[in-house]
Amino acid sequence: MNISPDSQAIILLCSSLAISRKGEKDEDETIPFTLPEWNVIARKLSGSVLKSPGAFFHADPEQWQKYLGLSKKEVNRIAKLLSRSGQLAIELERLESLGIWVVTRADPLYPSRLKALLKQRAPLVLFGAGDPGLLEVEGVAVVGARDVDAEGVDFTNRLAQRCAEEGLIVISGGARGVDQIAQDSALAAGGKAVTVLADSLEARLRQRKVREAVLSGCLVLLSSYHPGAHFTVGSAMCRNKYIYALSRYAVVVSASFNKGGTWAGAAENLRYKWVPLFVRDGENIPEGNQRLIEKGGIPLKPQMLDDESGLRATLEFYGAKAFGYTRPDACEAVVGESLEKKDPDLQPAEEHDLFDIVWPYIEKELDTPKTEQELAEKLKVRRGQMQDWLKKAQELGKVHKMTRPVRYISPLQLKKSSQLSLFEGIN
Repeated sequence: MNISPDSQAIILLCSSLAISRKGEKDEDETIPFTLPEWNVIARKLSGSVLKSPGAFFHADPEQWQKYLGLSKKEVNRIAKLLSRSGQLAIELERLESLGIWVVTRADPLYPSRLKALLKQRAPLVLFGAGDPGLLEVEGVAVVGARDVDAEGVDFTNRLAQRCAEEGLIVISGGARGVDQIAQDSALAAGGKAVTVLADSLEARLRQRKVREAVLSGCLVLLSSYHPGAHFTVGSAMCRNKYIYALSRYAVVVSASFNKGGTWAGAAENLRYKWVPLFVRDGENIPEGNQRLIEKGGIPLKPQMLDDESGLRATLEFYGAKAFGYTRPDACEAVVGESLEKKDPDLQPAEEHDLFDIVWPYIEKELDTPKTEQELAEKLKVRRGQMQDWLKKAQELGKVHKMTRPVRYISPLQLKKSSQLSLFEGIN
């Protein structure tokens, strides 16, 4: 597994991956840095002559202290953690043999949406199995309670199937109930899924159906915790934000009022406004669903899943009203009418809002190099308008411009890596 010096330093300093499993005693100097602690060091690094984490390998402890203003205790802690590079190499080799890859915030393959939405709250290290390219595909988070009623089960199945039909990735937490139903339904319908785990990635990979889905390129498992970690309530609560941040839209199928991980995650998303939050609506919905709608969740009735405009268009239409338009209160519409006729007075608040809406459609065409004219014709817009959008996409790092002739392609296609493992040794 090829790991850059920057990533190697981050893994050694901020994860338990290199800690011996032979009962090594954790002392203050051997405890990895927490996310808040590392963010302080990272800011100091970026403003110093050292610049990046990899500099710890070629600068000496006196320089760390001088340029970063670290205490002697912090310097000793860094030195102790970096001394485990041999153990890290062994562990990385073991993980690679299991089909598990590792990325850090310093890697180009790190999910761009996590960085963009969570910023310094984005996890420093991620472990995964499957095609990392799926993490950049437009997806819908589907979340809900472990104990879900029959109507909720039916809604989840239909939602996941519609996602599969329209090429939307289903993103869930892999827990019993709504999460597992959404994942299984999407895969059964020929779709793809991303599962963000709060328990052991290694244990999950031992399940035959999971391995087959991962190897087929239909499923990605992702975790911010050590691949051998056990489930904790704290880790489940923490990973909720990653499920939301990886998605473009989120749908709450079933939630208890003011308790449980589903409620906490949805409330957090409403607070920080990461993505539009849709909530299953209807006659017999749980109290938690109704309260989330009252807090700002967008009602999603079962019949809206069958809107002739398609699921993606429905989510974009209502999501845009709630997130990027001047009339967020205008959410009533007649199901079954074309979206163009639902609210002719709706106008974008700013130009960048419109870009955010049309970009997924442009990005979908960039799996192969395309010219401005080809893209303009595909989306039925003026070439000048397409030029403006592509220019903005370049500024945001969302597109790669090729020359001779001038064409555009998704950066992901240039850096996409193949599946790292054949799962040798797993029964």
